Amino acid sequence: MLFAGVAWSAEGYEVGFSDQAGRPDPRVRARRFGGGELPDLVAFLSRIARESGPLGIVVESTNGAVDGFLLAAGLEVYRADPALLDEALASSNPELNAPRPEFGSVPALALARIAAARLDSLSKLSAEDGSLTGRYLPPAATFAPVGTELERRGREAGCVKHGPRERAAVALSFDDGPHPEFTNQILEILARYQARATFFPIGLSVSELGDLLAKAADAGHAIGNHTWSHPYLPDLSAAGLREQVDRTSEAVASAVGARPSMVRPPYGSLTAEVLEKWTGLGFEEQLVLWDVDSADWALPGAEAIADKTLKEIQPGSIVLMHDSGGDRSQTVQALPAIIEGCLERGYGLATVPELLGPH
Repeated sequence: MLFAGVAWSAEGYEVGFSDQAGRPDPRVRARRFGGGELPDLVAFLSRIARESGPLGIVVESTNGAVDGFLLAAGLEVYRADPALLDEALASSNPELNAPRPEFGSVPALALARIAAARLDSLSKLSAEDGSLTGRYLPPAATFAPVGTELERRGREAGCVKHGPRERAAVALSFDDGPHPEFTNQILEILARYQARATFFPIGLSVSELGDLLAKAADAGHAIGNHTWSHPYLPDLSAAGLREQVDRTSEAVASAVGARPSMVRPPYGSLTAEVLEKWTGLGFEEQLVLWDVDSADWALPGAEAIADKTLKEIQPGSIVLMHDSGGDRSQTVQALPAIIEGCLERGYGLATVPELLGPH
């Protein structure tokens, strides 16, 4: 079996290969891809899998931007969590003996070698659960029961999941972009209905597709921050959290001319400890969750996406959707029905800042 590690950094992605003995495989060379080249990365690994036989791909838990694309392509993907990485990197193997960086992942070849040596210790990801396979994710702060520590810390951090219930408006929001195909298609549909929405992009993609984000901003859509590499936040240190948010806000500001005022935590992965770090770091950005999950990430079909969304919306709802992170053709197909359904129910379509702000 051949193993591929997919690492991320400020510059983009790196892919390295190892054989079952942990040696660099002479049949394939390491490759680098820019932050906006995820389709090319997936095509490259799909070709390797066809030509070289069984391929096991391993990513870090701080790299949540690629697994959806890889799983949609039918590839076998594994997740390496911090405890295993720390143990492996502290080993006597000089090829692996290095600390995990605060920003960026361990080298791609090291990830491939860890998979070769410890495959049974990695979490094999499923298409249904993606990066969260095998994890217990506590309810996000504003989903927690009132009076709990998690709910209290969420209020302290200014976390919101919907707007005023007396307002006859809904905010559609799109995570994980920009994507050269799906984001453009979504923008075209929104323009057709003269509807505004909110986009929460990944810093790695913004770094190369800033023009597409500027196009969205110029059309009147709100732009937020969805971190740099879509990490599972409980696995980050305070310094790592600071880097993820600040670098993405800087990339967004460079693209659209203004620093975003909102952050959407990947997976809604807010624990009491994450919120304590957030508050201690003094972020000015507002944490924005959602009260309606379209479940488009599960690829249930366009009709199911639209039906679920329209069944659950209320006045002031914030709807979670995606314009990247995997195959979003179903999201694109469902969007007209969702917009028309909102309008038929008397709901205007607003950006998140419009929904939360004064009438």
